[in-house]
Amino acid sequence: MNKTRIVKIIVDAAMTVLLICLMLYQLTGQFFHEYAGAAMITLFIIHHILNYILLLKFTLPQPTFFRRLSKW
Repeated sequence: MNKTRIVKIIVDAAMTVLLICLMLYQLTGQFFHEYAGAAMITLFIIHHILNYILLLKFTLPQPTFFRRLSKW
């Protein structure tokens, strides 16, 4: 695995753990909840930066069926 893929997995795992911690507000308290929320937003932004190519792939217009046929 390359370094980018490892970083993506670590970021996703950290987001999952933080999400669970954020849902346990009664156990963790307000102080931890606020800082975990800030960390979650930061990881969310990093997650979208790392997956920018995938985002472009889904948002760019796809060629129609007839355009694909005309390339043959």
